[in-house]
Amino acid sequence: MAVMEEKAIALYHRIRKQENFESAAENLFELLISTQKRWPNKPRILYVSIDGCRNAASGFDDDMFELQQGFGLGFLLQFFKEVHLPLATVKNTKAQNNDIPDELQILNAKNRKDDSLNSLYIENYSNTEFQSKEDVYAYLQKVSEFLKKYDSLDGYYAKPDNESGDSLDLLSVWHLHLKNLTIELFNSFVHGNLISVAAMTRAIIECYVYLSVIKKEQNARLLEDWFLCSLIVGSKKYAKDGKDRVLRSVEQYCQDKEIDYSEAYVRLRENENGWLSSIIKKKKGEELHLKMFATI
Repeated sequence: MAVMEEKAIALYHRIRKQENFESAAENLFELLISTQKRWPNKPRILYVSIDGCRNAASGFDDDMFELQQGFGLGFLLQFFKEVHLPLATVKNTKAQNNDIPDELQILNAKNRKDDSLNSLYIENYSNTEFQSKEDVYAYLQKVSEFLKKYDSLDGYYAKPDNESGDSLDLLSVWHLHLKNLTIELFNSFVHGNLISVAAMTRAIIECYVYLSVIKKEQNARLLEDWFLCSLIVGSKKYAKDGKDRVLRSVEQYCQDKEIDYSEAYVRLRENENGWLSSIIKKKKGEELHLKMFATI
């Protein structure tokens, strides 16, 4: 990447951890060539960062050490005013050389078996701040501290002051469910349960869809249907005795609330999104599956 500044062209290149000397040197040289073509003979300053590429003693491996010392300072420096490398920052005491060779020839290049893997790599700049396990741990520690405070926060006080259209306070009720999912997601990630992480991430995305439905409908019966649907569908995972106990509890709840248990059971038993059946109808001539929500 090259950026035009007031007095010089600033070139920045990030060397990925799977790169070797040859590929990194070629990328730096191509950046120099393209910059010279775009801004001929303008003063240039090079900034280089390196991901990983460390040896057992936490120093740079042979490739990255040679790239900085031999190639960076021994060859590239003449084409720049300054070169900023992780090992050193050096100014060119002579005039910047703009007579750049047309191509780079690397003598005695190493024959590496894994060079072909570079073509498969997909660059991801979203996580470049994580350079070591210490950085990752520090980040997770911040998230953990936030979630511990969040977990102790009452849903009523979490609702924004300017929130309107929630006269039944339904969003505060749903907030507890969403909060528990978020905590479980974080704990699954910390303990390396990536299957649960994927499932919980999907569940949280679904929750935001449900939030919009609950807010729009403003119907307390929806949350009651969600509660009953969770119990009825969830009872399927138990053996017969356990399933019967759950369903008897649901039936007793319906009697206490004067709800038609038979109607609720038939309507909610099919899948975990059955509680939305009262607001999402099948269109005439076509079938609309509530399972569409589970794939969002």
